[in-house]
Amino acid sequence: MEMSYNPSAHTKAGVQSILSNTFMSGSVSISATVEDTSVKAKQDGGYIYVTPETTNEQVASAIQMTNFQVKTSSNKSVPNNAKAATGNIFVNKTYNTEYTIIVPGDVNGDGEVKSADFAMVRAAMLKQTALNNVQKKAADINGDGEIKATDFARVRSHMLRETLITIKGNTTTLNSNMSYADIIMKAAEESGISPYSIAIKIIQEVGSKGSGSVSGIYPGYQGYYNFYNWGATDGNNAIEKGLIYAKEMGWNNQYTAIVEGAKKLADSYVSVGQNTAYFYKFDCVDDVSTGLYWHQYMTNVQDPSSQASSLYNTYAKNNILDISLNFVIPVFNDMPSSCLLPTTINTSNPNSYYINGTGVRFRSGPSTTSGSLGTFSLGETVTVLNLNAGNSNGYTWAEVKRQNGQTGYIANCYLTKC
Repeated sequence: MEMSYNPSAHTKAGVQSILSNTFMSGSVSISATVEDTSVKAKQDGGYIYVTPETTNEQVASAIQMTNFQVKTSSNKSVPNNAKAATGNIFVNKTYNTEYTIIVPGDVNGDGEVKSADFAMVRAAMLKQTALNNVQKKAADINGDGEIKATDFARVRSHMLRETLITIKGNTTTLNSNMSYADIIMKAAEESGISPYSIAIKIIQEVGSKGSGSVSGIYPGYQGYYNFYNWGATDGNNAIEKGLIYAKEMGWNNQYTAIVEGAKKLADSYVSVGQNTAYFYKFDCVDDVSTGLYWHQYMTNVQDPSSQASSLYNTYAKNNILDISLNFVIPVFNDMPSSCLLPTTINTSNPNSYYINGTGVRFRSGPSTTSGSLGTFSLGETVTVLNLNAGNSNGYTWAEVKRQNGQTGYIANCYLTKC
């Protein structure tokens, strides 16, 4: 299932349905520092950051400048009623000072956020092309100093008119009650990840009743939250390790922990094209920055089957199987017709073999006319008691013992040493 955010398919009602029987079904009191995103333009050093679709006249009004002129970097005059464009120069004629305009998302400097900008942000994110300093600032949509998946997601969302790119003004303190559904929808908007995937990820990590990672009262780490178990490596003291990480990141409220944790999830995987849970665990995405296979954290090849079953049950339980969902269906070429499942048998035992055929008969004696004791499954492991127990019907027969203790015979051409 695709993990990218699609506002037309992913709704707050769908999130509420997922959360209905969990600790996140209600609201929580939030006190968090957030930044005002209602401003049209903001001066910062030698730059003026401008919200897309803003004219030069509106820029002047926002920064309270009456005597101004706008020109291109090559000194050509730009009309005051034209859209502000990245790289143009805003001149304060009263003090004869100049500022470079930066419109987040407008990387190529044509005054609009379009597919060409989308492609440039993606290429920069994957380290395929280099940008000059002004272009870098325009591509860094969220202003964190790096070009990452969250920037890529914001350009895409704005280009499709799903959300708007904004610039950050002064910080304010958010003090209010917010539903977990609203927080997760905000996390989806900020990260570009499906809110359904965010909700399911949290439930899988901390459980439907929550854990010490999200209680806010864990001894020694009161007031800190980690909804995705970032840093909580397997083994002893996993919760404490995760909360140490949360404290380092400043995740001291539920809102910040969920939103910033989702953005980290996006930047770690979605940024390199790994936009499904399967691709998180098995890196089959051949991108420029990482290549194939190494950017993953799963070693159990049977995990997709169990995870798919678990995910299906979670969706069924929360009545969202009939909601619109997006899927990525990869098709792999040149795959074998079948493969063996892993085995937990002790492969150091010299008498351990696995069955290399499908539907192979288990016989009561060393011949095809002997009574049938059933069939073997492909990959089933057995212990060989006698590898050459007789010859008949064109086969050499082996006496073997199944894991349930039953003994019998099989043509030894169907045996492969473990």
